[in-house]
Amino acid sequence: MREKTIHYKDINVFITCSLCNGYLIDAATIPECLHTFCKTCIAAYLDNDEEDNTRCPKCDSVIDHVNPWRVLVFDRTLQSIAYKLVPHLYKEEIERQIAYYKERDLPYPPALVEKLQEKRDEEEQQIIPSNSDLHIYDDQVAICIETRVKDLQPLPRKFIICSSNATVTHLKKLLAKMIFEDPCQYRKIDIYLDEQILGKDHTMRFISLTKWRHKMPPICFTYNVSSD
Repeated sequence: MREKTIHYKDINVFITCSLCNGYLIDAATIPECLHTFCKTCIAAYLDNDEEDNTRCPKCDSVIDHVNPWRVLVFDRTLQSIAYKLVPHLYKEEIERQIAYYKERDLPYPPALVEKLQEKRDEEEQQIIPSNSDLHIYDDQVAICIETRVKDLQPLPRKFIICSSNATVTHLKKLLAKMIFEDPCQYRKIDIYLDEQILGKDHTMRFISLTKWRHKMPPICFTYNVSSD
């Protein structure tokens, strides 16, 4: 299964605000037309008495004649995608907000306090002792993996106990290490379950709870190596 490369220029239109031409910050969506803007950008637009602020600034769809603010939907999913796709966007936005309130000697709003707490929690999770086992508390999954064709050399071992958080990509890299002695060759390997090629991001937990739910362990995979 080949991986497709996606360029930023192909997705920028979905994660940028047409009012400021920057990446979305606190994305707010107009449900009538599903156009999304930064919260501060659409707020400034709606509060501008000189403009017809009852229509979408992008497509001119009617928002709400009485209270346009009432129908806006804050799109946490799209905002999360923007933060993940654009390196440092989240960090820079937090730093900008902190500087704004510090310069004016104002208390942090609840939303900023919540973001700072999330940031601290994330940093604490990344601090791991050097002698710790990263998956010591994970649920364990038993798997069996065999070749689909007879002319491939059998693996040194076909039964494996691994973390339930391990993905198909992890398994492919392990096989590449065994077969080619190079984990970077993992793209040449396809993993099958019941004649179906598995997606690279499927975890062992997901597979055991969905595709292997009513069967006894181990989960039985097969693999094939592409010729290119």
